Amino acid sequence: MYDFLKFRKFYKSLLVIEAGLGVHMTESDKKVEIKLKRELRLLEATAIGIGTVVGSGVVKLPGVLAGMLGNAQVIAWILGGVLCTLVALCFAKLSSVITRCGGPYVYCSAAFGRLIGFIVAWAYWIGLTMAIGALALFAADSLGIVLNISEPSSLTFLALVILVVLTTFNIIGVKVSGIIQDILTILKVGIWVAFVICGIPVLRPSGIGSVSVADFRGIISATLIAIWAYLGFEEVTVPTEEMKKPKKDAPIAVIITILFATALYISVSLVASGILGVNKLASYGKRGVEMAARALWGELGGTLFSIFMICSITAVMNGILLANSRLLFAFSRDGLLTYTLVKVHKKFRTPWIAIIVQALIAATVIIFFTTIAEVLSMIDFVLLVPHIFVSLSLLKLSLRPGGVNIKAGIRLPGEKVIALVASLLSLMIMANFASDFANIKAISYGLGAMLLGVPFYLASKGTR
Repeated sequence: MYDFLKFRKFYKSLLVIEAGLGVHMTESDKKVEIKLKRELRLLEATAIGIGTVVGSGVVKLPGVLAGMLGNAQVIAWILGGVLCTLVALCFAKLSSVITRCGGPYVYCSAAFGRLIGFIVAWAYWIGLTMAIGALALFAADSLGIVLNISEPSSLTFLALVILVVLTTFNIIGVKVSGIIQDILTILKVGIWVAFVICGIPVLRPSGIGSVSVADFRGIISATLIAIWAYLGFEEVTVPTEEMKKPKKDAPIAVIITILFATALYISVSLVASGILGVNKLASYGKRGVEMAARALWGELGGTLFSIFMICSITAVMNGILLANSRLLFAFSRDGLLTYTLVKVHKKFRTPWIAIIVQALIAATVIIFFTTIAEVLSMIDFVLLVPHIFVSLSLLKLSLRPGGVNIKAGIRLPGEKVIALVASLLSLMIMANFASDFANIKAISYGLGAMLLGVPFYLASKGTR
C-alpha cells in the first residue's frame, strides 16, 4: 500500500499523450497503439480492490437488511457474496486471458463485438457514476449524525457539498487525490478491524435464525441491495496493462478482495446484532451500525467512528472518480468516444471534463432520489448488466474461443458451469426486481441512463 501512488501514473501516460499530440488528436495519431507502463504489483492491485469495495455498504446496510429479513439478515450477505464470488471468478479468468486495459469492455468486445462491449461497459461506467451520488448521500448521513442533522433537505445539501469538494480535489491534481486515497484506505481498514475485534465478546451466532419459503421474494430483494456492498471488485481488472504480472496478480487480487469483503460484512452484521439486538438494529435503519458503535464505545467513540465512516465512504467516492476515467480512456483509445471526454486540463493536467460529467450525473441521483433502497436497487440493477454479460462472455469464449487463447490464462475448474450459474443468478435477481411495479421509476432511470451511451457510439462510428 505504501507504493499505491504508482497507480496514479496511469494519468502520466495520458498527460504524455496530450502533451505530445496536443489537445485535439489527428486521425493518424489515434491509430498509434498507446502503451501503459507496467508498475502495479499484487499489493497495489489488492489495495485498489479493497479500497474501492469496502465503504458505505458495510456501515449502512446491516440495519437496512435487518429491517427486511430480521434475524436472517446474514443470508442476504452470504447470497450476495456467493454471486459476486462467481462473477469475480469470471472476471479473474478473463483478466488473465485478456490483459488490455478496459475490463468489461474488452472482455465483452472479444466475445460479442464492440457494440455489445461498449453498451455493457457504458452500463458499468454509468452505474458506478450514479454510485458516486449514492455514496455522497451516505457520507452526508454520517456527517448528519455527527452534526445532529436529520432534515432531508439539509442532508441533500451536505451530499452536494461533499460531491463538489471531491470533484474539485480530483480536478486540481492526481497527486493530491492519490495521497487522500492512500490515507483514507488505511484508516477505514483499521477501524473495521477494531470494531470486529472489540465486538467479538458480544457476538451471538445463534441469533442468525432462519427464514421461511414465503420470504423468498424478500430474500432476493435484500440480496440485490446487499450486492451494493460488493461492487467495485471489477476495478482490479481495469488497469491490467499497468500490472507487472497481470495473468497471476489480477485474478488473485480479485478473489482476495471478494473473500475479504464477505468475511468482513458477515462479521460486522453479527457484531452489530449482538450489540443492539436485531430489532433495535433494524429500527435504526441505515444508521444501525453507527448506533452500535456508540453503544460499544460511548458517545465520543461513536462520534469518532462516524467520522471514520465519512472517511471510508469518501475514499470509495474518490476511488471511483479516479478509476472511471480509465474506462473512458479505453473507449477513446479504440475510437468509441471522442477524445474530448479525456481532454486534459492545461493547468492542472487532469481529465477535467470526464470528472465534471461524472459529478453532474451523480448530482441527479442526489437530487431526484430519496429512499436508500430505491437508489441502491437501481444502481445494482444497472451494474448487474455487466456482470451478466461478462459471465456470458466467459461461457462463449470457453465454448468458441475464436481469436482468443482461452487456455492461456489461469486454470479455472468448471469455468463453463461457473459462468452459466453466475449469469442465471444475476438474471433471476434482475427479473425479481423488474417484476415489481413499484420499482418502475428506478428501472426507467437506470435503463435510460444505459441507453444514453448508444448515441455516443453511433456519433463516433463515422470517425472510426
